Amino acid sequence: MWWVTWLNVKPNPLAPSLSEELEGTITPEERMEFEAHFRPLVEAGKGRHKEAVVYLTATKPRLIQRIKQLEVLSHS
Repeated sequence: MWWVTWLNVKPNPLAPSLSEELEGTITPEERMEFEAHFRPLVEAGKGRHKEAVVYLTATKPRLIQRIKQLEVLSHS
């Protein structure tokens, strides 16, 4: 992955890119130091990419549903 692309990729549409984050948090000198360290690694394709995805589902416990049904019946 090329350096400029790596800096400007957003993990999701609502999140800032790394470049945007660096812009407001480090000095220009620190940015040059950051680039001197990471740019050769990025351009050589070194490093790791990790990603995790979780799918969650939920259901109401049957006991609670049954209690609600009984409450409705008792009010009838």
